[in-house]
Amino acid sequence: MSLLPSTLLNATSNEDQTLEIHSEILEPLAHSQNITRWEIPHKNILDSDSVMIWNVHTNYPATTNGGVAYDDHVALPYLNAGLYECIKRARLFVNGKIISELNEVGKYLTLKNDFTPHEVKTEVNDFFSYANHEIKNNGGKIEHDGGKMLRTPNDKQIGPKVEAKGHAYKVEASIKLHQLFAILKDAQLDTNNIEGKIMIEIDWNSNNSVATKPTCIFAGANDVDADKVISVDNPRLILDFLTYNAEVQAQIRNTIWGDGAGVNMPFREVALVRKTLNIPTGVTSVDINMGMTGRAIQKIWVAKVMNCDGNDVNILNGDNRSDLLEGQKWNVRINDLMIYDRDVDNRAEEFNYLQQTGEKQYTCVPSAYEMRNATKANRNTYTASDDDFVADAYNVAFQNATPVSGNFPANCPNGDMEFLGEEANVRLDGSTAIAVANAKNQICGRQNYLGINLAKYKSGAESPLNAMRVGSTPIVFNLTYGQGNDANTTDKGGTIFFWVEYLKLMNLKNGQISVMDM
Repeated sequence: MSLLPSTLLNATSNEDQTLEIHSEILEPLAHSQNITRWEIPHKNILDSDSVMIWNVHTNYPATTNGGVAYDDHVALPYLNAGLYECIKRARLFVNGKIISELNEVGKYLTLKNDFTPHEVKTEVNDFFSYANHEIKNNGGKIEHDGGKMLRTPNDKQIGPKVEAKGHAYKVEASIKLHQLFAILKDAQLDTNNIEGKIMIEIDWNSNNSVATKPTCIFAGANDVDADKVISVDNPRLILDFLTYNAEVQAQIRNTIWGDGAGVNMPFREVALVRKTLNIPTGVTSVDINMGMTGRAIQKIWVAKVMNCDGNDVNILNGDNRSDLLEGQKWNVRINDLMIYDRDVDNRAEEFNYLQQTGEKQYTCVPSAYEMRNATKANRNTYTASDDDFVADAYNVAFQNATPVSGNFPANCPNGDMEFLGEEANVRLDGSTAIAVANAKNQICGRQNYLGINLAKYKSGAESPLNAMRVGSTPIVFNLTYGQGNDANTTDKGGTIFFWVEYLKLMNLKNGQISVMDM
């Protein structure tokens, strides 16, 4: 069995090679608000850092809506997920066979993004996703730092599709392909030596067009349901193709088309298991069958998204969260053996296991992981009292101040605006903040993700020796929750999501691809 050539690995190597990079903007074969489809051309080695870009706009009218000025409307991406919430699932096909896929993209990438330093989130990642992780200390309490909406290019406010003078600002998100497809995380595809069609399909979130289940923050005045929807426009791929010198390309071709076994590419696929959490009756214990029999598992990620009501409805992040439940404790049974010697019912222990799984520091707002307005005496008793880390109301944005001259808003340098003269910006009336009530309930305890690490050592060794093989008995996740005192979250029931990273092997021989479990 031949090893993956070093040329196809995403790693540095001490070799004398000549490399050329050719970039290409690829328009989709078909695009709708439900699905977008591309066919990847056969042009040498596809770089895994190639990106997908798409525009997002609201259905707000560019001028007025029944006499209500457009400037009264405000639409912003979710704070944690940004515009990645627009994507429901992504699939990579070769000759009609699914090679790699990712489901619930916004929720999964929100979790994974928390394993980056706060500075990287705010200064790098937020630029691409249009999330907003900026926070500030206001009188000893944490609140979101929304900043002023200047309505300039790259502002985080989502504008209308039809540009009008004073509204010439665009929202355009981007994501790297290796974030969507696990097979591209550690390796690159040699498209020249693959026969048949290579296709990428993106399913957009159906809630983009459902006013009652918005995929962004609608916080302005005078909103009507017909306008509380967003649309995806102008999606495209920017593909980088790598061309090596003739000797290196001949070596790769001989490996694929020669007498050997071809190229074998081990990788970690991410499978989604979705289950319903019923409304608890007092203290409730459930065994959740996750399946995954016969597979080599490395990591399991867990998110609990409840059907929150009342003051717990999450406007700031939607369903891109994991709720800390009342009376929460859990364990995992694999091959009829409990992974932990006793149930995990301690937030510090959960946090430790999560960081072991992520192999990096997990970063979030204080109290977002471990506390949901709980009394200091008993973390499992939920009241509205003494968690004073987070402000009661979050300012998601600030309206522009009185313009200095003409239509220029205060504190907005001319160089930041697209050159449209004095009509480049139209301010919002007044200089007050746009606040979201009950922000404390929406932040505290809403990033209580769980992680189970079944690998024996750090990532990079995609081998069954670095995983736990599941036998004929499925994985069972045991969860205990509910005490009857958390009416708006735990007692509402919800959905639990499991993203399971397991090992697969892709073989490329004589131009044909086959994928199998390891």
